[in-house]
Amino acid sequence: MPINTSGQIRFMAENLLQTGLTSIVKSSEDPSFPYTNAIGNFRSRPMKFTGRFEITALNNKLYFNDGANRVATVAVGEYTTRALLATAIQTAMNAVSSGYLVTWNSTARKFVINGTARVLQLSNQTNAIWVTIGFVAIADTASLTAQSADETRLHWPYEFLKFDFGYYPDIGFFALIADSSKVLNISPMANVIIEANTIDDFTSPPVSIALTRADRGFFKFFDDDDYTHRFWRLRIEDNFSPDEIEIGHLYLGEFTKFADHYNAQGGINGEDDRSDISESESGQIYSFQKASQRIYESISLQALDVVDMDFLKNLFKRIGVRDPFFISIDPKLEITSALDETTFFCKIEESIKFTHITRNLYNTEFKIKEWL
Repeated sequence: MPINTSGQIRFMAENLLQTGLTSIVKSSEDPSFPYTNAIGNFRSRPMKFTGRFEITALNNKLYFNDGANRVATVAVGEYTTRALLATAIQTAMNAVSSGYLVTWNSTARKFVINGTARVLQLSNQTNAIWVTIGFVAIADTASLTAQSADETRLHWPYEFLKFDFGYYPDIGFFALIADSSKVLNISPMANVIIEANTIDDFTSPPVSIALTRADRGFFKFFDDDDYTHRFWRLRIEDNFSPDEIEIGHLYLGEFTKFADHYNAQGGINGEDDRSDISESESGQIYSFQKASQRIYESISLQALDVVDMDFLKNLFKRIGVRDPFFISIDPKLEITSALDETTFFCKIEESIKFTHITRNLYNTEFKIKEWL
């Protein structure tokens, strides 16, 4: 598809999450898939959470009858793994009775209550933990020795990443994309919210923006206001999804754009299919599918002044053809209907060269490919 916009092409190559935060607080984190995966330059391994559960006085009661009516009270607190919450439930049940074993079944992805036969009194919803751990029926169960939750619960009520920059940066762009498989493991039902405050308090932050899920991720330009806050938080509420939340790459930082009259014209874009094809001696064709890569060829920027030419020169000097960055070719949606169609994580394919056209104005063109 030809590219012809009014020149608002934007470069996002200042990811402040990579430059050293004062602190980063994670609601939970899988040590095999740590947060550092989400801010590295490679998307082959995502970040994963281990399941944060917030237990308050409003969801810490478990009602059951094992010959007498019992009320187990789970200790209020934040549990950063499902196994820790299972142990807390077990402790609470054995505090009012005995013989109970509560586990997290990682295969079925459900909480399981084993031990002395009991009726789970699901009809009692007063400050109950039932929905939090996946028991969604409202009728009491039969008396059983093993009872599994109805639904998967991987966290409750949300996972988060909280960033303290230690100063008040000018934030212009946010992105969250999938890993190199390009399968976004955040469900369409999820609520994903970016928040900011000048103090470390997210009870009612002055900035709270619900992000729209696109096929390729979450993208947001902060054009409408001046966002200079020290503390930022990404909140992901995906309570009813059967899949783990995964983050391939995160960006929170600045963007650079050129003046309105600098046109990005012409160019070809498409998908590069990287799949392997082989043929056996008998002529049987075999294929191994790999994730495709978007490519843009001959993106042309015209009538750049010296300042913008120097920006591109310095950008290429810093990242060359080695390091990836974000680019948005049509941020104002003049030729496309969704921001993710022309906004993606990429690298420059070849050296950038400039043509002097007149006085202090220059033209250039370059080729980019999606980075996996």
